[in-house]
Amino acid sequence: MKILVTGGSGFVGSRLVESLSQLGHEIINLDIESPKNKTNSVFLQCDITDYNQLKKVAEENLAGTEIVYHLAGMSREADSMKMPDVYYKVNVNGTFNVLDISRIIGVKKFIFASTFLVYGNPEYSPLDEGHPTNPKTIYSSSKLCGEIMCRSFQETYGMPTVCFRKSVIYGKDDPHKRIVTLFIERARDGKDLTVFGNKSLDFVYIGDVISAYVSVLGSKETGIFNIGSGEPITLMELANVTRDKINPRINIIEEGLRQGEITKFSPDISKARSLLGFNPKQDLKKFIESCI
Repeated sequence: MKILVTGGSGFVGSRLVESLSQLGHEIINLDIESPKNKTNSVFLQCDITDYNQLKKVAEENLAGTEIVYHLAGMSREADSMKMPDVYYKVNVNGTFNVLDISRIIGVKKFIFASTFLVYGNPEYSPLDEGHPTNPKTIYSSSKLCGEIMCRSFQETYGMPTVCFRKSVIYGKDDPHKRIVTLFIERARDGKDLTVFGNKSLDFVYIGDVISAYVSVLGSKETGIFNIGSGEPITLMELANVTRDKINPRINIIEEGLRQGEITKFSPDISKARSLLGFNPKQDLKKFIESCI
């Protein structure tokens, strides 16, 4: 099967490219940045915000593509508040461009990387996919726009789409240094850990996320799915576990919430379990222990 992965040079994308390649598929990685490691895939350098460039690349290289995983985008919440124009250009205009090119070349399924942050603060918990959306930041609102466009393309053109609202991802060699990686690295370096508001969040291992992405290949299901562990933890507990396991000599400093941050997220992942066979296996605390 010929599969396109946009953002295939990134933390999640590179692992998805590798997993799909190992399954014997023909993989094309379309990204603005070259992959850091060699993979059994074709790399196409392209800016998804440039529609004409993307169309030209598609005409020359993407005929026969059956599946598109759209992972390319900007993903730092704090940065989105400082650069709203850039985030909307990449995450909204760029997503439209990839969707439209996918329509033109006759893609059979389009999978979009969204985020749990589209929910905002919960009205009930755990949150299922029917929970109201109320994004608090430019980043999360841009992702919700992407979801809406996916639904519109499915309704209008009959192109099946899947949207994954992923929890906070963690794993080794995370270049974005999300909070699990950040805490572990700071503890190793003997630096104090700062908790900005004692939020309760759900964390999901990179390997479990990849298994969810792969699961849609053999499924006819479409729509929105929560992808997480289903076992939320407070940031204070996460900090304490990290300190106790890695460096008991450091301190934990608690400060207030930052702009746009939510206080709680606990996902209901039963839909992904039942319809996609999603079964998260990695335990967060055991992962921290493995990093000692």
